[in-house]
Parts: sequence; C-alpha cells; structure tokens
Amino acid sequence: MERSPRPFANRPVIALSVRLIDSYREINRIYYEARSRRNVDQPRTGTYNDGYDDENFDYIVRENELFASRYTLRKRIGKGSFGQVVSAYDNEGGCDVAIKIIKSKRPFFTQAQTEKQLLQLVTNSRGSREANLVELFDHFVYRNHQCLVFEMLSYNLYELLKNTRFLGVSLNLIRKFARQILQSLQFLARPDVDIVHCDLKPENILLRHPRRSSLKLIDFGSSCLRTRTMYTYIQSRFYRSPEVFLGLKYDQKIDIWSLGCVLVEMHTGEPLFGGLDQVDQFCRIIDVLGPPPAAMLERSPPRFLEKFYDKVHLKPLNYDNEGGSLYDLEGTLSELPADVDRDALVHSTDGKSIFVLKRPQGRDQPPKRRLSDIIGVFTQGPNGRRRGERGHSEADYVLFAQFVEIMLEYEPEGRVSAREASEHAYLSVSTLGPGEGNSPGDSQTSTTTSEAATERGENNDGVHRSGGGARKPRLRSSSAPSVAGNNSKSNSGAEGSDETAQESNPGLPQRHQSDSAFVDTDSTSNCHSPESASKQVFVASSKIPVASASKDGAAVETFIAKTTQSPSSPLVKI
Repeated sequence: MERSPRPFANRPVIALSVRLIDSYREINRIYYEARSRRNVDQPRTGTYNDGYDDENFDYIVRENELFASRYTLRKRIGKGSFGQVVSAYDNEGGCDVAIKIIKSKRPFFTQAQTEKQLLQLVTNSRGSREANLVELFDHFVYRNHQCLVFEMLSYNLYELLKNTRFLGVSLNLIRKFARQILQSLQFLARPDVDIVHCDLKPENILLRHPRRSSLKLIDFGSSCLRTRTMYTYIQSRFYRSPEVFLGLKYDQKIDIWSLGCVLVEMHTGEPLFGGLDQVDQFCRIIDVLGPPPAAMLERSPPRFLEKFYDKVHLKPLNYDNEGGSLYDLEGTLSELPADVDRDALVHSTDGKSIFVLKRPQGRDQPPKRRLSDIIGVFTQGPNGRRRGERGHSEADYVLFAQFVEIMLEYEPEGRVSAREASEHAYLSVSTLGPGEGNSPGDSQTSTTTSEAATERGENNDGVHRSGGGARKPRLRSSSAPSVAGNNSKSNSGAEGSDETAQESNPGLPQRHQSDSAFVDTDSTSNCHSPESASKQVFVASSKIPVASASKDGAAVETFIAKTTQSPSSPLVKI
C-alpha cells in the first residue's frame, strides 16, 4: 500500500530549520507537562492546606516542581515571618525570577494584599524604572498562597559588608550608594506615590549585579501610605527612628533616619546603634546624639514613654519675688537611685519636672562616643584604617559626618528630606572619570585582586593592616514586624517581642534573611523588560562603564569575584 506523503510542515527538515522555535516550544510543553504529572502524583504529607504547607503555614517547596503551570522552582533563598522567597525559572519568559510565597494563614494573606497594591502603585507611577526600586513582574494566588514574582537581583549590602570582614567600605562607594537610595526615597515621597518604606536596612538594599555598584531597594512588606500609618511597631530595631520608639506620628522621615544609620554601618562595619532590646537601643542613641528634646517626650503617649523614661516632678522650694515657684533639682535627685544618668536628664518645658532615663542595669554598656569619633573624622577612619587613602582626608570625613548628622535629627521636622539630602555637598563630590555619566546606578566595575585585598584591610601579602582586624559576625536586628504580627502582638500586649529570640541567646550571631529578590551570581537576565522580545538583558539597565579612576587619578572601588571563596560566596570588591 502506498504511503501518503507527510504534511510539509511536519517534515523533519522543516521542523529543525524553519520551525525550529516551534519545535522547541512543543518539546518544552511535553516535558513540563510530564514533570508536572510526576509532581502531582507524589503524595503531600504537610501539616496544613491539604498537605501543601508545613506546620508554619509555609508552602513546602520541592526542587524542580512546576509552580502555577509556569515557574520551575529551584531553591529557597530567603525566609521571614511573612513566608519565604524561592528562586525559580520562568518557562514562558525564559529567565530567572524570585517568587515571594506568602504564608497561607489569613492575616499574612491579607497583609500581602497591601504590599501588592503598593508595588502596583510604584510600578504604575511615572519614573518608577529610574527610581532604583525592585520591579514586580507578576502576582497570583496558588494553592491558597499569595505569590509575588520579582526580578532577580544580586547580593544585599549586609553580605557585601560581611565580605569585607566587617571592616567597611570606602566613603567613595558609600557616596554612590547614598545617591541611589536617596533617589528611591525621593520617588517614594512624591505626592502621587507618598509611600513610607518602614524597613530600610542593609538586608533590603540589593546590588543589581555582583560586579556593579548599582542597587535597588526591596521589601515593601512593612510599607504603608503616609496617610494610612495604622501601625506603631515598625522598622528593624537597629534602624528604628525616635518617633517610632516614642509612638509619635511618622512619615517618610523615618526612612531618612534609617539611611543615616545604614551609611555609617557600611563604613565602620558595625551598627551605629546596636541595642540588645528597645530600651538599650534608645540608650545607645542618647549616648551618641545626646538626650531628645523635651517637647518630643511630652508628646509621647504614656504607654510608649514609660518604656524609656520616668517622669519625676520636682520638689517645690519656695516662691520667688514675682510669685512664681522655684524647684529643688538636687533635692529631687538625691531621692532617686544613685546610678541615675544625670547627663541624660531632660527638663520639661515648664520646668516643673524632669525625665529620667531608664538605663538597663546589670549590663556592660558601651562607652559614650560622639558620631565624629565613631566615623573617625579626626583619625582618618575608624581606628585610623583609612589613613593615607585618597578621598579620606579630614575634610572628606567632616562632609560625611555633616551629611549623616542632618539625617539623625531627633525631631522629624528638623530632619533633612530626601530631596534636600541629595543636594548636600558630600554627594556633589564626583567619583567618575572624564566622559562618564553621573547617573546613579551607572557604575560597572573592574579591578585587581590586590585592590580587593586592600579594601578588606590586607596588604598585598595578605597581612592585615594595624588599623583594625577582622570582626566576628555581630548580632543582627530582627526584621521589622509584619502587619499580621502587629495585630496579634498588640492584642496580647506583646509589643517589642522582636527582641525575645535574641535575648534568649545573646551570644549567638543571628542573620535575618532578606525577604524579597535575591539571586545566584549568574542569574541576571530580565525577561520582562521591553527588550526581551528579541534577547535577554541584564537586570541592571545601565551599561555605562564605571570609572577606574576619579578625575584626580584616584582609584575608585569596584566589585570583583573573590577568588579565594567558594562559588556560593558573594562576588565582592569594594
């Protein structure tokens, strides 16, 4: 019997040439459908949600699982109170993504709706792509979990700091970071956006690419609109602003305070205010900046103020010639415990009472230091580590100290705004060479291994300089509480419980996993950009090369692979 001819479109030569792309698509469809059936056939033995969730209502991630009929899950790269972040491959877009899988429990699911709405507001606002904010690609509900799909980014600033052995990065690199973060905060403070981030910290600032200094701000899980600040328990402790501690009204200025803390930490290698709990944190702020204004304490609701201060009424002494009362300060203090910190006393505006700081007892308190001493204004860096380095003169440090000080004003009204901070003289110093752009995030890096060793505090022979040795990983502040957590905590009166885990093991270093986009070093393609119709592109939008030297010939920091580390370690050069 004569066989009928094969349809033209099905001939192998056509399928492997003219219709090659269609053939690959069909192969992928068959493959992923088969793998999906295998995953479905495997029994689910979880505790909740028909076996899909563990005892904490987190989705049980299986490697190579086809998720929502589109994404192939790889591994978990972040975890927090909200849920978890999983790296995945987008089979439709052909690129790597980070999926934030929220817990299936109702309060967390509800909180995620706010985060989703804020991210959509950011995405739909004019100029969002230039604002250095993480990009939301997709959102959906899958097996009772709200899922948010983000672009894949690189390492966070804490990981970068860890790779300097907590010796810190230079003022030049901090200047680049500050410009970009302020650009983000300026965008969020625009009237048509008006978002308060509420959790700015090194873990939530990610590099776009391991060999570039451009970065993005992530994690809007604790964010809110300025006009809808319903929660008082926000911000990670090390970066929490005074108005939040005191239960006062807050706005975008709390993010400015956090940024000031972050910039100092990135240079010194240690948190500026590394308190063990809320009270200790507030005391450390006072030890550096002095006591807060009386008017600020008087506005604080009693349930917040009493955590940090006792209000003591002064004993009347007699009447002056004009019929007014005089008060006996020394007599009043003599009746208080002998260990009262007189330097931290705050006199009320009417002169009739004083606020006495509740300093923790039975602990070794760090010495009181000024901000200029911590930064090393007159020693050319902390412990003199930057002595002799270009860009780290006393004049450079004076500018940096002034820049930070205006971010750390107690009163929000007196604290600088993002726009005002962007115009400060510290940021006007150019770190780019001739012919190079000044746009934040345009920095691409390339440097030598010897320069990397120098930034980590080593000579060419690997010996540490005498300015300071490597530090042990320090105790980290826990993440800003989730909104869902706030509901349950406030009902039980457990505000401040973010410290409990650390207080139970004060000697153990703890790391808070970043709870949004994070990435392996080779995952840098952005399949959702306009250019993806024809090719994959890097997440970092800029391709402008960074200066290898500044205008006066000084070397500028760059990022490079740390060859002595394992492949899973961050690529770093500062």
